[in-house]
Amino acid sequence: MYQRQGKYTLAETYVAQTLAGRRHALGSEHPDTMASVADLALAEVSEGRFAESEPLAREALDTNSKIQPGNWQRFRAESLLGASLAGEKKYTQAEPMLLEGYQGMLARKDSMAVPDQYHFELARGWLVTLYQDWGKPGRKNEISEAALPMATLHSPDFPAGWMPCALLANPSASRVTDKSKTGWDIQRTISRVLTDLCPD
Repeated sequence: MYQRQGKYTLAETYVAQTLAGRRHALGSEHPDTMASVADLALAEVSEGRFAESEPLAREALDTNSKIQPGNWQRFRAESLLGASLAGEKKYTQAEPMLLEGYQGMLARKDSMAVPDQYHFELARGWLVTLYQDWGKPGRKNEISEAALPMATLHSPDFPAGWMPCALLANPSASRVTDKSKTGWDIQRTISRVLTDLCPD
């Protein structure tokens, strides 16, 4: 509740107390405990405390990969780790985490409760921010092209739903020229974002 209201300090306090109780009552490898670990990581990412959020996100990813590897929470944790690394400007490490985390939640979106889709939207936003902030030499153009269609999805300069569907109708507008594996991963993510948002 506090997290979605933007009251991150209160959210951190509440979640830290919940996490302590769950670790004691349920153990450190229970799915509910891991959900609280991820919630605490999210509060710290939201506060810009990326060095503190990274080990929590890594714990959530490692444990979820072990106890529920196909669950959307595992991909949420991966996105949180990517957001933490991106906040620390470790862009090369962050990119695959953010891509896989987003893609994993997108593939499981229909199984997520509506309130939980908040985390899917966060993952998309972190991916957009990565491409906006990253100035990696030699791939600046590709990153900019990847960022453009996703970054404009929420632009106030375009009517809701117009830009994504225009891009889907004209795939060359969002084509990434990098032919490496990472480049194709970016292209697939762009296509999935557009297909997910546009009506038939």
